[in-house]
Amino acid sequence: MAVVRNICRLWLLLSLLGFSLVSSKRKGSSSSSSSSSSSSSSSSSSKTSSSSKTSSSSSYPKQSSSAGSSLLDNPQSHGEDEPADCKVLRTNYFEDTTVTGYYGDSVILPCHCEDLEMKPHNLQWSKRFLQSGLYYASVYNFTEGSMEPGVHEDFEGRVTLVEGSAGNLSLIIKDLREEDGGSYRCESDYGEDYVKLIIKGCDLVKPGKRVEINKLSGESVLLPCWCAEEKSKPKTLTWEDPNGRLIKSYTELSGRFAPRIKMFNDLETWNMSLLLSDLTVDDEGVYTCQTTDNKVVISLTVTDCTLSDQDGVMEVEVPPGSSILLPCACTNLDTKPKAFRWTAPNGREIHWHYKGRSQMFHQTSSPGNLSLLLSDLMPEDEGVYRCEIGESISRVFVLTVNAGPTHAKLTSETEEIEEVAVLESPCRLQHLLMFMLAALIILLITHITVGAMIIRWRNQGIVFSHADTASCPCN
Repeated sequence: MAVVRNICRLWLLLSLLGFSLVSSKRKGSSSSSSSSSSSSSSSSSSKTSSSSKTSSSSSYPKQSSSAGSSLLDNPQSHGEDEPADCKVLRTNYFEDTTVTGYYGDSVILPCHCEDLEMKPHNLQWSKRFLQSGLYYASVYNFTEGSMEPGVHEDFEGRVTLVEGSAGNLSLIIKDLREEDGGSYRCESDYGEDYVKLIIKGCDLVKPGKRVEINKLSGESVLLPCWCAEEKSKPKTLTWEDPNGRLIKSYTELSGRFAPRIKMFNDLETWNMSLLLSDLTVDDEGVYTCQTTDNKVVISLTVTDCTLSDQDGVMEVEVPPGSSILLPCACTNLDTKPKAFRWTAPNGREIHWHYKGRSQMFHQTSSPGNLSLLLSDLMPEDEGVYRCEIGESISRVFVLTVNAGPTHAKLTSETEEIEEVAVLESPCRLQHLLMFMLAALIILLITHITVGAMIIRWRNQGIVFSHADTASCPCN
């Protein structure tokens, strides 16, 4: 029994000793495993951080050391807490800042340091060039200590920074081109911002619609063609006449429109309207204003001069020395004929033959008044006069300068009376009537006076008889 107890005590002791050894081994293994795990985790974390940094630095692939590399790939060390130079202000983390520019105009792409008094050691503006296989290529870059900034050949002479505070990194692009549109990046050693540039061209007012215009010959007309926005400028512009010829080229070669044409785009680039003066029927037709993207079509109708009265022949008879107005006019007095002329008898020139004795009214009054005034007429001025516009339209006048019967002879049975002038004017007739009236008044006064004397003598008892009359000594 005692032996059994001793054996049990020995077994229990051995069991406790074995458990203690096993526990110590497990603890050592666990500590080693924990240390290994910690080391592995640290290594993994270091690799992840390195991978993340590599991924971040390669978000905009490098093209070359001068063109597409980002300044953030190799930042200068200025301390771990805060950068010692400009940190670019990110205006929007969700989308690019949008700026609109117009073809041929200038635009400012905004970019600023968080501290406007701080100037960056390095600055780079780059543009996204997808068509050339590049992601971002340098447009403008400046490094502290360099004499001049580096500029891309496509932007040579067209880019500069805005002058002002040191922290204003905004970029000015001049003489904008269609290919300048796209995404731009502004970056310093610390921070970056993105700007999207949209280039707008000329959107014509009423594109594709036909504009109808009616005018009279001799008037002026404005053929309208302009951009919807005043800042716009068309990339290309052509005007075509009704025969499909370029008006500018045609002007230089033939001079048809040269003295009568004016274009406004030299003063206002958005206004390409065409002013055409002194219209003729030859100017009638369809004109086209064509830009890069659209066009405006204008239909011009020109009404020419038609004479108000061109039927029959008008006969005129006047005395020598008088004046005559030969009427000739367009139906609409505001209409100016392309050409007109007056022809005199025997092909004489009105201007020279009637110098000082003729007058025309188309330049001093209405352009459609083509009348001719002739003064101090002479017998040799007789003949046919024509007012002509074109080859088949004319008005005809037959002028007679007639002296008439200037003298007449009156005779009687007993004697020849002296020759008297025949009255030729209303003034002489008026003088004759006044003379006859005066004679009648004198005769009436004489009759009344004689009658009064006879009545007086009778009242005095004086009676005249035929016998007394016969014995009158006076006889």
